[in-house]
Amino acid sequence: VLTSVDSLAAAENYFEKALSLAEYVDDIYSSLLIKTELAHNSYQQNNYDKALKLLNQVQTLSKKYDLTQLFGVQEFYKGKIFCAQRKNNLSDRNLENAFNISGEVHDYNNQIEAAYLLGKNFDERTEYSKAETWYNNAIKIIERISLSLTLNQEIQISHFSGVNSVYNSLAELYLKQGKGKEAFFIIDKARSRNTKSNLNRLKLLAHLKNESEYKQLIDLQWMITSGLYDKSVTDSLDQLLA
Repeated sequence: VLTSVDSLAAAENYFEKALSLAEYVDDIYSSLLIKTELAHNSYQQNNYDKALKLLNQVQTLSKKYDLTQLFGVQEFYKGKIFCAQRKNNLSDRNLENAFNISGEVHDYNNQIEAAYLLGKNFDERTEYSKAETWYNNAIKIIERISLSLTLNQEIQISHFSGVNSVYNSLAELYLKQGKGKEAFFIIDKARSRNTKSNLNRLKLLAHLKNESEYKQLIDLQWMITSGLYDKSVTDSLDQLLA
């Protein structure tokens, strides 16, 4: 929270205290997670060398302990640092690694962030074809995981307010290339998804007997689309929803 309001020095102090506690109780995962966020905090303070040094250290241990999801986040943070340093090749490589690794462990948020930043990188370098590809990669994931959110109005609104920048960036990319029709389609697509989701929610509420059934339906839909369960399990869940 502190890092989100630019109280970076205060955030660093709290991270250090949390790290001491995690190391005292020999909590390896928490220690590596906190160090990862300390590195990101250093990045936000433009201390890139310190951030990279710490990330390199924790990545070695993340790999040793098979902490794949955390390793993907670390790759993403390195990609951001190299981007800020204008080291384009290194940034692209780390962000692509982050995208692929995060996909393997179903860390969709990190995957979306990596694809979006790759799109921005190529966009700024006027490599518009590659930028379009990566923006669309992000949007595909957004729309796939959104299936599990369409039944919950509050989550849906929050979710799409956070990813509108992806749609807007792709629309702006099309406008820069004089592709007004494509830009309008993307903007309309982003807006219409919330409207459709809310209509589906109202229809479901009208047919379900009570709030308990509604919540069960939300849980089932999330389980099916989360990517965390085997196909045999999701097939069985699909039959329950049929």
